[in-house]
Amino acid sequence: MQSSRASACHDYSDAPGYLSAYHNGQKYGYLGNWFDWENKADYQEDGKDTDFDGIDGDKYDDGLSAATLSNYTWIVTPGENALLTFTARQLSCILRLNYVKIWIDWNKNKTWEDNERINRWDVWVPEKGKSISVSFGVPIPIDFSGETWLRARISSSYNCFTPYTSYNSFRGEVEDYKIVSSSPKSSPVIPEPGTLFLLGSGLIGLGGRYLRKR
Repeated sequence: MQSSRASACHDYSDAPGYLSAYHNGQKYGYLGNWFDWENKADYQEDGKDTDFDGIDGDKYDDGLSAATLSNYTWIVTPGENALLTFTARQLSCILRLNYVKIWIDWNKNKTWEDNERINRWDVWVPEKGKSISVSFGVPIPIDFSGETWLRARISSSYNCFTPYTSYNSFRGEVEDYKIVSSSPKSSPVIPEPGTLFLLGSGLIGLGGRYLRKR
């Protein structure tokens, strides 16, 4: 069951090494089943409570889902068109318009650029007790290897297009997910010195035989 502290109006981003984002207020739209109360960002992927509210700061990053997404880590295959789903809810009893934005830092420079935003939706979030889910394809770059981070935001403001700015008046939630490649980047095969010597000796022998035949 969600802690009673979760009814407070704070939510922070959690991706280590990135500029932070912050939302004050979850009564309009939020992602997933729960909205977490935090008094600071939780950059530790250890499942531990950092603000002493009885909840790990990442536990309620639950607004995105995929077949290979678990514990806020999404495993993807380079070259595939991966299916991703976001779910939007609200605590208000009134149908409200919200805006959902998602970015992926494909070049891994610790910055989400405008061209790394994979979506922008205007979503009418149903009244309290209901939800809406939207599925879409995410093209995974063929050369993606290692790991990077995704940031998702929902807000009641049309102007909330940045992955960083903190908002006190624009209600919403921010969630961060790690993305891991299923295929490690392959390294070129470099022959060992002994192999190079044998290869060179063979080529010299073939050259000598060719000259003798002539």
